[in-house]
Amino acid sequence: MHKTLIFLCSLCFLQLRSGYGKIIDLGEETPQKIILLTVPKAGTDLIAKALKLITGREIERLASSAVADPIITDMRLLDPANKTIGMHHLFSSFDFIKNDKSGKYIKIIQIRDPRDLLLSQISWTARCSHCWYAPGEYNIQFNQLSFEERLMTTILYPEKPGFFSMRYFLRKALEWMQEPDVFVSRFENLVGPLGGGDRKKQERAIRDLARHMNYHLDQEDVERIAEQLFGGTGTFKTGQIGNWRTQYTPYHLELFYENLEEELILLGYSP
Repeated sequence: MHKTLIFLCSLCFLQLRSGYGKIIDLGEETPQKIILLTVPKAGTDLIAKALKLITGREIERLASSAVADPIITDMRLLDPANKTIGMHHLFSSFDFIKNDKSGKYIKIIQIRDPRDLLLSQISWTARCSHCWYAPGEYNIQFNQLSFEERLMTTILYPEKPGFFSMRYFLRKALEWMQEPDVFVSRFENLVGPLGGGDRKKQERAIRDLARHMNYHLDQEDVERIAEQLFGGTGTFKTGQIGNWRTQYTPYHLELFYENLEEELILLGYSP
């Protein structure tokens, strides 16, 4: 009797640890691999946390996080039998996943208002003397500038070998957004009220994410996930929507719209 109770309790514990979602029965369909690719500083850890809570699956980088425009060297990471979630940023080297029409991938990308992205990039660079998106000596010189100079420099980020500007990733996101089988997650919808968002939009975003991955969530599950999402990740700082409104001067706004207004609008954000 006691052994039976212990066994049942163990099953309950494993069920709680394995995520809140229940897999929807898809019959004899081919197993699918969940792939998450993000614009850097768009809330990568936020959405990764959401996917992990929904599915109970671990997150596994598709290539080294320190490599720019990485190449997948271990193709087992893309095997649907590998139940982890494959994650990285939106580099062109992953375009073959975007172009794959076999149905073997569940594709998700994460985007954010580019004006807030640039602020997050400045904050991250201040804590990262050897960031992968520019040569180390550039980052050191960058961090010696005033905030106003850093924001101007980030808006005008060079597009040349060794550098990855935010424009590069925004354009990649726009390419992925043209594909009908790609789920587009927005930081503003997922972050919730603690990040300046809306709880109803957050719950809807969680439910839509789960549905795209063929998981069903009860309302109670959605609420539990929403309560756990905000903060507590390695690169988290403030996680707020609309910081650009108080950080950009009129000069910076004019400079931004001269250079990135087209991408902003195409991504679905208002000037």
